[in-house]
Amino acid sequence: QGTRGRQGRARQGRAREGDRAGHEARDEIMAHFMQVLENDLRLLSAEARRNDGFGGFFTGASYPDLKEAAERAILKVRSLPVNSEASQTIAGVEEVLRPFVLACETRNIHLAVMGLSCIQKLIANAAVAPHHLPAVVGTLVQQAEVLDEATQLKCLQGVLTILQSDQCPEEEAAVSPMLSMCFRLLSSTRGTDSVRTTAAATVRQAVAIVFARVSPSLAAMRRAYLKTGPGAVVSLEAGSSQPITGGGGGLLLD
Repeated sequence: QGTRGRQGRARQGRAREGDRAGHEARDEIMAHFMQVLENDLRLLSAEARRNDGFGGFFTGASYPDLKEAAERAILKVRSLPVNSEASQTIAGVEEVLRPFVLACETRNIHLAVMGLSCIQKLIANAAVAPHHLPAVVGTLVQQAEVLDEATQLKCLQGVLTILQSDQCPEEEAAVSPMLSMCFRLLSSTRGTDSVRTTAAATVRQAVAIVFARVSPSLAAMRRAYLKTGPGAVVSLEAGSSQPITGGGGGLLLD
């Protein structure tokens, strides 16, 4: 018993060391992400206050609202704790996302591409709250209409990042605009070959992702239908249910 006890304590000790190492690694990843985020905001602020005019004769911030929003976001990021939960914390702070959305609304190609790139980083790191995703999708769809290769490619990358994320909405109303955007870029005669090629690859991956997520739910509904018969209400997840109606050998969803 003494030997087994020592072995058990040793295993527990190794497990605790593994957990501690895992937390430290996640903290380090988040620290790097927050540093990159701050650098992106600082660069965006600098670009927003670049002087315009003829040969520098006229000075002043080109986009004062964007500059102010970026600087406010920098202060906010600096005030946040650096730990493994940083992504969730950032997601709850609207001031961090706002300057990147504003950059997309400037109609300045360079700023818009910067904004789209940073939005993609936030989504990839789960630093965008789910209730902000519809606005982000709207921004991507709007920017995809700009006849600029870099902008359209960033929009396609952003869509794929959203679909691959754990926060991807499952509602048809949320997914449909993203797929429609991809198909429009694929079929557009005004886009470049690079955009059409990327759009084709994005469509293939997007459709595969959507069907992979839908299939388990449909399979569960079919099993419940076969078990309980027509008219059953099947709970698919906490807080939601899906009515199933029909008869014969078919499965009809209202």
